[in-house]
Amino acid sequence: EVKMALATSMLGFLTLFAMMFFSHGRTMGAGARPFIATAAVVLPLFGMAQLMLNQFGFDRAGFRMLVLSPMPRWQILLGKNLALLPMAVSISLFVLLLVKLVLAIPWLAIVAACLQLGTAFLLLSMLGNLFSLFVPYWISPGSLRPTKVPAMTSILIVLSHLLFSTAMSPIFLPPIAGWLFASAGWLPAAAANLLFSAMELAIILALYRLTLPGLGDLLQK
Repeated sequence: EVKMALATSMLGFLTLFAMMFFSHGRTMGAGARPFIATAAVVLPLFGMAQLMLNQFGFDRAGFRMLVLSPMPRWQILLGKNLALLPMAVSISLFVLLLVKLVLAIPWLAIVAACLQLGTAFLLLSMLGNLFSLFVPYWISPGSLRPTKVPAMTSILIVLSHLLFSTAMSPIFLPPIAGWLFASAGWLPAAAANLLFSAMELAIILALYRLTLPGLGDLLQK
């Protein structure tokens, strides 16, 4: 079922990559390449929305084991997030590598994009933890279809996916800062992009650690 959830998104990204390749993407301006690198690591996460926003939907009867477990509830949420991390990192880095080969993006922008991937994953993990608690829904075995979802829950599911997209907006702040700093002559765009990416990752990591215990208490309730 996880493979089914990821396969559709991967097909879409491969199609986008083919369009970039055949449309002579190498002619793209240097100023746009950091934004392309950021988008390359962010877009694959949209294919994981159903997994991240409904982390207990595939557990079914196994959820009883989590309820009866003596471990702190925040550790359950942390484990859910870490379980999705290898998939998110591998897919995003694969797409980033393809973009690097096609557009010849500078290595500083690639390193900054890797830091932005960590920021994006932490942001979506916080959002996913929240909606997994307040808008859980059962996934029918062998498919990706919700089972017996009330109308209000359906509306909240759509809202969660919209917020999922909105949560991506802070990821583009570092390349925007790089472009502004380069335009003002203060700092090269690649260096500013890397610096602000590291700062943003540190801030979001601290915020993630602060919210995890409170979300664990909500899970207990």
